[in-house]
Amino acid sequence: MAMNTLDTIMDQASVALAEMDYLTCEARCLAAMEQAKAAGNWRDYARIVLPLQEARRQRRMIAAEGVIRLGSSAMTEPWPEMPAGCVVLTAPYGAADAAAMQGAARRERRHVEVLWIDNDSRAEMWMVRSFAGMAAEVSRPAPPRAWRERWLEPGTILQTPGPVDWVMDAMESLGEAAMAQVRMNAPTVQRIEELEACLAAVSDHERIHQRLWEAAHAARC
Repeated sequence: MAMNTLDTIMDQASVALAEMDYLTCEARCLAAMEQAKAAGNWRDYARIVLPLQEARRQRRMIAAEGVIRLGSSAMTEPWPEMPAGCVVLTAPYGAADAAAMQGAARRERRHVEVLWIDNDSRAEMWMVRSFAGMAAEVSRPAPPRAWRERWLEPGTILQTPGPVDWVMDAMESLGEAAMAQVRMNAPTVQRIEELEACLAAVSDHERIHQRLWEAAHAARC
């Protein structure tokens, strides 16, 4: 019975992926992974990781084509309900604010990436910190002042690398910092738990998904 339920969920995820409904595919994959994990069904858990990775990759790509906000220390206007984009929160906003914004975006089916910086946007070095899952941090040079505290519509800045590259590079670095804490010699199920915590911190990191697939594949044996 459980296997039929799991198969049904993954059929729904496959249809959603084919129809480019990436948010539905992601949600269905997560539901299926939870069920497979509870059953110790690592064979199916492993096969779920790949469509999940693809759905999240596409979500990130859509977000990267939307509006960009780098810094919120001088924020006075209300947050727009943008369908797609990347928001980098800075003080006075905290981890709970970042989590709430990301949670709202998921519930409202918007392709939005949220990054939290644990300092004021005027600083020249920005401390990127996770706001969920694995506790991780990485310090990076702040983006150019001309990019900060503005809503940047697609094509506003034709510089390469541009504002969206700053966001994606920061998220990549944060994911690497989270993954560096995973004990790769730990028992496979424990390693899976730690990699899941990494994905809770940076949900669309490519290498974390790959390491999770490898750990789940090893757990099958």
